[in-house]
Amino acid sequence: MVETGIIILPLTGTASVWRTAAGVVGSGSLTEAAQQIAGGVGVWPGTEVTVTSVAMPRMRRRQALKAIPFQLEEGLIDSVESLQFLIGNQEESEGWPVTVVNKAQLTQMQRQLDSANCGLSSVVPEPLLLPWQPGRWSMLLMTDRVVVRIGQWQGFSIDRENISLAMEMLVAETDLENSPKKLIIHKPKGVADIDLPDGLGLSVERVSSAESALDILIRGLDQTQLPNLLSGSYTSLRGGSGSFSLPAMGVLRPYFSSAILFAILLLIGFVQTVITDSGSGLDSAALKKRMTQLYKQTFPAEKTVIDPRKQMEIHLNRMQKGASQSGSKPFYQLMTAFQTAYQSNEGITIQGVNYDSGGLLIQVALGDVAGVDALLSRLRSQSDLSVAFTKSKQAGDKTGVLKISGSESGSGS
Repeated sequence: MVETGIIILPLTGTASVWRTAAGVVGSGSLTEAAQQIAGGVGVWPGTEVTVTSVAMPRMRRRQALKAIPFQLEEGLIDSVESLQFLIGNQEESEGWPVTVVNKAQLTQMQRQLDSANCGLSSVVPEPLLLPWQPGRWSMLLMTDRVVVRIGQWQGFSIDRENISLAMEMLVAETDLENSPKKLIIHKPKGVADIDLPDGLGLSVERVSSAESALDILIRGLDQTQLPNLLSGSYTSLRGGSGSFSLPAMGVLRPYFSSAILFAILLLIGFVQTVITDSGSGLDSAALKKRMTQLYKQTFPAEKTVIDPRKQMEIHLNRMQKGASQSGSKPFYQLMTAFQTAYQSNEGITIQGVNYDSGGLLIQVALGDVAGVDALLSRLRSQSDLSVAFTKSKQAGDKTGVLKISGSESGSGS
């Protein structure tokens, strides 16, 4: 086993968490970690990396270096140019091992490590440190996320609240030949358990341990080949070389950007129109990619997006449930009413959308007073709505907030 310290890098704004070679676990800043971990291994959270394999015909490495990014492009959120691709040695059964990270994020973390004098020997993706055997998937429960390994080179991490949806979709999309027989769930000390949906078709073994999550992850360093994000190669941490790299993947914010309005409109029924409209210029794959980008903007705390439409619907259903409990008009109905009345050419620019206290709040930039009056008139013509508009009182500020609620909430002007 590799005798070294290990540190989970704070990519998501949380504190660093580390385990020394002597087994002492701690948390704090990178500078504090550097004092405890000399020449250790950094762990790149699985929510911020893609680890997979690409099945391709036998070819020269140079050809694979050019082909793999574009083979994966459709499923990636960011542009190929903004991503760093690492590839391992081609396997007969598994294809080319591939790791994908955001270049800017990697550069930023390298600068933070240098600033903290945290001299790590390597940085490896979190999911590939879990134990794995053919025919078995493994899962590690952590306080804020769940790490899953589903193959020699495949895995992911996801927010705890989305793990059930992820597992349902994963099982549904796995062909029978590659379907696992067993799921091993590792529950470290002090970490809450999770409930998985029935009908997954997996034999589940739960392993509760007195160890920490880092105790489990550190054992995964003793593998013959792991992607090292610092060197840009797949290597063995026990020495020796694997391969090369390709030189240059909650809660509503106070106001969504105008782009998020587009996503919400899609989610309340317009997505099918876009997909089936041959003149739209968007096929279903491109639309899903666009929705995924918008979803990540809307819910930055959720780092893994499995199905943006489904996950967005879960959030909106929660808001709708809250509205029904308070006697307010559901979000869906208010959003649809606004879309019916709104016309983008009337000199009003939408800057943000929120749902609060039973009403839909829309922040707008004003261009034409007549356009505002026309919009308010159309909204008020819908008898079941109460509409209020408040213009900013700051000098020179041409913005305002439009509140739409059910008529039972009281009227406004």
